[in-house]
Amino acid sequence: MKPKYTMTQEDALFYAKRNLVDSIWKEALIEGIDVTFPDTNEIIEGRAVAGISVDGIIIINNLKHGWQFITSAIDAEV
Repeated sequence: MKPKYTMTQEDALFYAKRNLVDSIWKEALIEGIDVTFPDTNEIIEGRAVAGISVDGIIIINNLKHGWQFITSAIDAEV
């Protein structure tokens, strides 16, 4: 049986990068950070946001760095 949907590695990487802010925003909500989607985008772009704790900004930046590591090490051997 042929798979209904197939994605190349390049397609999957493009999709992951395209949805980066949405993924980090949802992960931040799971971590208990009360942040909006636009605020998450501002933090990812390197700007500080009023009303978000320093710990919240650090957590969002760490999530961003984790995704950067995953996308940069896509061809690494496990």
